[in-house]
Amino acid sequence: MNATLTPATTEAAADTPTPRQQAGAVGMISGGHFCSHFYNLSLPPLFPFIKAEFGISYAALGLIWTTYFLATSVVQMPVGMLVDRIGARRMLFAGLLLMSGSVALAGLTNSYWMLLAMYFVAGIGNSVFHPADFVILSATVPDHRMGRAFSVHSFGGQAGSAAAPLILVALAVLWDWRVALVATGMIGVAFSFAMYCCRGTMREDSARGQRKKPGGSQWRDTWQALTSRTIMAYFIFFMISSCAGTAIISFAVVVLADLYAADPTCANGVLSAHLIAAAAGVVAGGFLADATRRHDLVLIVCMAVAAVGMAAAASAGVTLLIAAAGVTLAGLMKGVISPSRDLLVREAAPPGLLGSVMAFVTIGFTIGNAAMPVVAGWLIDLGHPSWVFWMAAAFSLAGIATVFMSRERRL
Repeated sequence: MNATLTPATTEAAADTPTPRQQAGAVGMISGGHFCSHFYNLSLPPLFPFIKAEFGISYAALGLIWTTYFLATSVVQMPVGMLVDRIGARRMLFAGLLLMSGSVALAGLTNSYWMLLAMYFVAGIGNSVFHPADFVILSATVPDHRMGRAFSVHSFGGQAGSAAAPLILVALAVLWDWRVALVATGMIGVAFSFAMYCCRGTMREDSARGQRKKPGGSQWRDTWQALTSRTIMAYFIFFMISSCAGTAIISFAVVVLADLYAADPTCANGVLSAHLIAAAAGVVAGGFLADATRRHDLVLIVCMAVAAVGMAAAASAGVTLLIAAAGVTLAGLMKGVISPSRDLLVREAAPPGLLGSVMAFVTIGFTIGNAAMPVVAGWLIDLGHPSWVFWMAAAFSLAGIATVFMSRERRL
């Protein structure tokens, strides 16, 4: 007997993304995430060049990066709710254009304060990626491939972080730091238009109808979700883990030079190894996330191993090679964690509120990113560079406690 296809069945089949659409969406979203992380790290590799021109302290340089992430955190929650209400795609296109255009304009500034202002605007554009990316991926990719889709997305971001020091320093050495920012910023502008042209491959939240609730109802549902114990625990985990990661990335080059007399090329090589290891880690982490339901255990083990690696690097009683291995190991663990972490948040988010939940936990991420550059720069200015790595180890251990907080809710 032939099955009769109802209009609803036909519509559902037609609405199912094809493998080609899934691949296209993952590719474009990951490319945008590459740009986001590239611009997140567009300043630290250029700190020596900017410091020499403006004659400012490392703490003042860290303030620019802090301002960038502060801007992201201020608008993150409203952006997440807009993603849930009006759609993820248009917010994503606008955010990437604003972010990349501001970085390009930052290369044309002639004062410290104008540079800080441009990065504040770029930080606003940076707020769209996590809520919009996860809404689009969740609507486009089937559940059994979600871990790998998240890993490709995270790999794009980690690859952007890894590429930033290499490309920006090379451009700054060949020309100057201004050319580095203008050239890379314009590439992002071009990619934002390419993403818009490929918007047909990107689906949005399957529970889109829930975004059409009256504003008061949406606020009430969102508030109840965000104040749950599990989501609050993930918020704290994002904040603590970002503190650990930013403590390494922000001034690793300076710390390695002070503790181990590493020359700039070698120190930047260690930072690149940390970032490349993180990019490789997300690939393995994606397969691991699809193969296990114990995502919380993945986080616990990886954070503990990262803490050991950073403690070894902070001791200053080992060789530069061992310190580099510890920093690289921490990067690998950071990558492995990423897909499992994102799946835990996705599983905890109520239907139709993934954008808001991802925006909220990302505020924790940006708080850590905003706070650590100034703190790390201040410690170095005080003559305690090893404390930067010790803080990274301590935050990694503290992150384990937040995982147990989230588990208690689900027992």
